[in-house]
Amino acid sequence: MRHEDVYQAIFERVQASLVEEFLDGNVPDDRTFENTCCSTLERAACECGVTVNHLGKHKFPDITLEYEADGEKIGVEVKLHTSGESWTTLGNSVRSSTQEPGLETIFLLFGNFEQQPPAFAIKPYAKCIKDIKLTHSPRYMIDMRERTDFCEREIGISFDQLRNMSEDDRMIYVNTYIARTKYEELTAVAEKTQLVAKGFVLFPEFFSNDHLTKYRRMSVWLFANNILCRNVRDFISASGTATISKVGPQALPKIYTSLLRCAPIFKEEMEHTAETILKNAWGACGNTKEIPTSVGDRIDLWLDIVSQQYGGKQKAIQGTPYKFKATLKKIIGV
Repeated sequence: MRHEDVYQAIFERVQASLVEEFLDGNVPDDRTFENTCCSTLERAACECGVTVNHLGKHKFPDITLEYEADGEKIGVEVKLHTSGESWTTLGNSVRSSTQEPGLETIFLLFGNFEQQPPAFAIKPYAKCIKDIKLTHSPRYMIDMRERTDFCEREIGISFDQLRNMSEDDRMIYVNTYIARTKYEELTAVAEKTQLVAKGFVLFPEFFSNDHLTKYRRMSVWLFANNILCRNVRDFISASGTATISKVGPQALPKIYTSLLRCAPIFKEEMEHTAETILKNAWGACGNTKEIPTSVGDRIDLWLDIVSQQYGGKQKAIQGTPYKFKATLKKIIGV
């Protein structure tokens, strides 16, 4: 960056002007604050040979500054904070699909309206990133108290190098970091019995005969909860059989012993899972009935749904004389 001293002088004037602008304590909305920052930058830069351009319209960053003599451009992203922990906020998408090209670097202009009077800080974006948060698209977590380049420290490449890559290459770096730090193997999860129990509650298709899709939804659900499982089948119904004394002497497939091991937790999950979650989960299996409030009625409805998935409540479990629904009731203890 060739004109750092010029930009820093502009930023110092902007910070002082913003303090004056918001002395009355009024808290602006995002758009108003962004517009105010842009006009303040224009006034501060007008005698420095720097052109200010307000990009807006969901571009990243919000504002650019161009040094007229040689065309060097930097960006300024605007964020404000109005409640909670003072100097943190949710940042921009890591994908940066709307990023303005050709920027030497990007700064973050942060307005902290939780403090009275409001306080303002301007720092290189690279030194404001605290972590990456998993949302529908990974986003940077901002903390203005950071002092080093998170991307260089944790991902292995500086923020400016990362943002100048193609989106596909950038996401290789980011997803490698996410897989290393945000996800846990199901085998290492302390609450895996609870997860299996919740799986039985949410995914009645466990008992279907469609071997290609019966564990697909649970795989996606685990991944959405930052848990990696390369083969859900191994945890639910891998090969092998065992007898269950409360059912009878004939050996049953592993899925039934898996349900037996988590039966007490299964009942707890059935009772405490929100109605809307059950409605969505069971609706995917064709259920159109209302979700009952009592745990007993919920289990009855679940038994009807899984029996339909299996092929009928009176259908015998393969290789045994045991009727499907009656067997599940014995295993669960209802």
